[in-house]
Formats: sequence, C-alpha cells, structure tokens
Amino acid sequence: MLLLGLAVLGCGEQPATEPPPRVMPSQVVPTLAASLSPDGRFILPAAATNPPGEISESQAASVAQRYVRDMARSLTHSWSTDHGADVEANSLTPCDRAVYATNPYASLSGAKVSEVTVRTFGAHWIVPMCVGGQPQVVISFSSLAVELLESVTATDRIVPWSRADVRSFGVPVGTSAALFTPEGATVRAFSSASRRVSRIPELVMNPMPHSPVLVRWRVELEAPVAVRGMKSGATRNLGNVLVGFGSTFKESGLFDTDPKGEPPALNWPDAVTKEPFTLVLTNRAAASVELLARADQ
Repeated sequence: MLLLGLAVLGCGEQPATEPPPRVMPSQVVPTLAASLSPDGRFILPAAATNPPGEISESQAASVAQRYVRDMARSLTHSWSTDHGADVEANSLTPCDRAVYATNPYASLSGAKVSEVTVRTFGAHWIVPMCVGGQPQVVISFSSLAVELLESVTATDRIVPWSRADVRSFGVPVGTSAALFTPEGATVRAFSSASRRVSRIPELVMNPMPHSPVLVRWRVELEAPVAVRGMKSGATRNLGNVLVGFGSTFKESGLFDTDPKGEPPALNWPDAVTKEPFTLVLTNRAAASVELLARADQ
C-alpha cells in the first residue's frame, strides 16, 4: 500500500535550502493553468490576499515580523524545543507566502459574544517564518485585528497582541515549507493522487480546538481517486482531498475526514462574558482527519 505523502520528521538533520514550490501547467487542468503566473505561482483572488475590512497578506507579513522582534527573547527557547534545534530568531523572515485561512463556521450565536470570541473563532492569517527557505517558526493571528497595524510599524509603540489571538510554535526540522502554500498543496496532490488539480486550493481554518497552523488545503481533483483511510480502513472515491498536516507537523500528506473521529465541539463558553454560545460549521470545514493511502496500490 502506498502512503500518500506520510513524512516522519527527524530532529538531527538540517535540511538544505528549499526553493519555493512552483506548479507546472501539466499538473492542473487548462482552465486553472490560466491562473498561473510565468514562475508557477497562482494568481490568487483578492479575497485570499486582501479580504475587505481585514488585515491583508502584505500587512500580515509585517505583523509576523514585528511579533518575532517583540517576543523572541521570551519565546525562542520554546520555539527551539518545538523545532528540535536552535531557532535563529534574528534571521527569521516570512517564507514564500502568508496564507489566509477562512472562517470554518457558518454562524456563531449567543446572547453575549465578546470580540475575543469572534476573533478566536474567525478567519486567521498563518505566517511561516523561514531561515534559508526552511520554516523554523509559524505564527497565526486573527485577520480582524486591524488595530495592530497602527502600532506594528512604530517601534516606540506597544502592540496589543492580546487582542489578536496570536499563537506561535516552532516548526520541526525537516518540515516542508511547501505545504504552507497552495502551490505546494497542488504539487503534492498531483504527485500523490495522480490527478490534475481543477481549482486553486482553498484553506479553511481548522475548527477549534485544533490549531490553525496545522494547515489543510482543500484540493479539488479533476477526477475521483480511490483511497483508503489509514485509521478507519474505510475505502472511498474522493474528488476532493485535504493536503497538509495531521494532528502534528510530523504527519503530512493527503487527508480526509475521519468517519470514526470525534465530532468538533460546537458549544463553548465565552472567554470574557462566560456566557454560552453555539457554532455551526460550514460544509467545507474538517475537524478529525485521517491520513489516506491509494486503494489501488
């Protein structure tokens, strides 16, 4: 049986510089090839790079750089532990892209829902930070925290990080930066499923309490592929797969919703008001996932 991209990561090796992933026209259907730039990058829609009333992609990169400057002294040890080697905080720069993870919820209802809750459960930016093309740290934060922009470029101002649901983690040595991009997800889907990709991959944020940084791109294939779930053993034909990470960065490849997995939590207390609220998932969100293998090999 061929595992669809399982990567077991070691911590003792420093990988060589990784070039940004690029998509070949042969890996996508002709209509999608028209959305490729000459260097093999997708020309993303404005909704994915400059969502109205929210932080933009270029601004997200600036926010992440300021966060590293502000927090490196207190967090570098934790980042290095996650990374499995010393994180070079002074050399960190945004990797190929900052990526926008859309809201996984169709609705959020409650009598007293705070701003903190709206931001925690809403869309996020995810910014992997690299040294030499290799991710060492990844940062996520609410795309709604536009007030950060007033102070993020002013070195003499304190940034209100607590209002942005900021989370950061060290990325284990050996993790590919490519899977943080729609191009990398496309290349992985094509190579693993032997199917061309028919739409620009979409990133939907993982439902809480799953971390946003474990990105899972929803990739639409030209034709269904027969797969088997590695946990459930269930065989199915899928025209859409998830490409990215499992429950940790140590597991990567193609995924689908685990039919035997725990359903996502949809009833929560507000962190500020303590009042209950209820969530409704979109049909494009996935909580518990399982790694896939090709059923024909």
